[in-house]
Amino acid sequence: MSAELIDSLHAAGAITDLDRGFARLMARLAGSGDGALALAAALTSRASAEGDICLDLARFAGGSIFAGETAFRCPDLEPWVQSLRKSAVVGAPGDYLLSLPG
Repeated sequence: MSAELIDSLHAAGAITDLDRGFARLMARLAGSGDGALALAAALTSRASAEGDICLDLARFAGGSIFAGETAFRCPDLEPWVQSLRKSAVVGAPGDYLLSLPG
């Protein structure tokens, strides 16, 4: 899967400008052309806009995202998770806990 998938999803109306921009930013910060990372970032942004605080990868993994008559296939879960774990912009649960003084 390539990062061009993000532009295709955007052109098809499946993700917003913000989702596409966030996906591109995460890919750039990671120094990666990994489409799996960009897709997860775009879907996370979309989930956040819909009121969710996280993305359930299992819900999308191995399935398709439909935009009009075009279907875009998501990676299978295990390879997708492995790819994300290698990324410098993806943390593990608890990595980013806010600690306030007092």
